[in-house]
Amino acid sequence: MATNTAAASENTEETTETGDRPLIDASKTGIKKMIAKAKERGYITYDELNKVLRDFEKCNEWADLINCLKGLIRVFSKYTQIPIVPEKPMVGKRLAQCFNPVLPSGVHLTAIEVLELLFVRIGPERLALDLSYFTWGLFQFYGSSTTQVKKPILKVIEDYIVPLNHNLVPCLSSLMVGL
Repeated sequence: MATNTAAASENTEETTETGDRPLIDASKTGIKKMIAKAKERGYITYDELNKVLRDFEKCNEWADLINCLKGLIRVFSKYTQIPIVPEKPMVGKRLAQCFNPVLPSGVHLTAIEVLELLFVRIGPERLALDLSYFTWGLFQFYGSSTTQVKKPILKVIEDYIVPLNHNLVPCLSSLMVGL
């Protein structure tokens, strides 16, 4: 009987400790704590990246594009590693737009700078998984790029893409067509 009472009191202690409250604290302070913890771990928040991505929609001239690309550089530079890039398709789309051949080479070079920084931060394993998102416009652009821009593109391909070896297969056809 005494052991049953002890076991019952342990069970009530466990339920009072966890109770019927949710596993995640959904209050404002709880969410702020989760965001702070995510930033500590190197996760970029959607708000942080979306703020920069929304600026691309307001671009009227090429100088605005360079400022937006520098905004991406600022966001990516805050982190030594980026395990997951939120809004990958949108980031890839905005970078591809910056590889439009009618834009000046300064925009192209800044976009390449963003790609290099991003590739370093996400690492080769994540790059192998997300390569198609970030190289949409790069491979297509190479054929129409200026000589000034071709060298940095080849450096990116040589330093980050070729070392992917067999993981490069899904994007190999677009790379070969571009080159």
